[in-house]
Amino acid sequence: MRWHAIGWRLAVVAAVVVAVLRAIMALSPPAYDALQRLLAGAAFSLLALVALCALLRTDPRSRGAIAMAGTGANLRAFAGGVLLWLLPAAIGTALCIAMGWVRISFVGALPDLPARLALLALTVLLVEALPEELLFRGYVQSLLGTRVARWLAVVLQAVLFCLCAWLSGAMPDATQWLFLPGFALLLGYLRALSGNVWTTVGMHLAWMTSTQILGAQHGLFATGNLGTLQFLAFALLPSAVASTVLNLRRPRFDWRRRGG
Repeated sequence: MRWHAIGWRLAVVAAVVVAVLRAIMALSPPAYDALQRLLAGAAFSLLALVALCALLRTDPRSRGAIAMAGTGANLRAFAGGVLLWLLPAAIGTALCIAMGWVRISFVGALPDLPARLALLALTVLLVEALPEELLFRGYVQSLLGTRVARWLAVVLQAVLFCLCAWLSGAMPDATQWLFLPGFALLLGYLRALSGNVWTTVGMHLAWMTSTQILGAQHGLFATGNLGTLQFLAFALLPSAVASTVLNLRRPRFDWRRRGG
């Protein structure tokens, strides 16, 4: 595919993401509203899927255009992504608590936890994991891979992801500037190694659901040294484990070749 054709497709993705995120942020109430956020996520995912389908109608490639396989393989990739993050994160969290580096206390009502967790997971899936992974690590990374080496496709999708986040107002402070570039690079790296975007949908969902459920706005947990937990247990250990596992599965993966 020629660069001018790639360029207008990237512009469509960026325009959709920025417009929808700006609308969501403008319409969001000052206080956290679970139902409102869920509805916003449903709208975002729907518009992202509509845009993606429209782009694919003008794309000569098939499901490989968004790094997908059959239904069974996609479900296995999704479950694998969840486990690749969740298991090492759980071990890392237990280690941080045992060493006294982090404090986590449950302060909510226990009967409310399953429903609140399920609602948050669905919201994270619709607001973040599904649209962002399908558009950026799925379509954009595969599209760029038709013209550049795999490693460069990972870098360029991360640049576009961060640009869209900045233009939509989702990078308001240094914390986001430090986190989002690494987050996008890591997920792009793991998507390339896995060969299936549903792997990173699963990882994204598990990571952000676990991070957000510990937040004060949900009133379920009181935490101390949350930054240490997020770095060691939520980022460093799962990243190392996932990278090792996926590299063992594809030992001859060539980052210099073209391809998503």
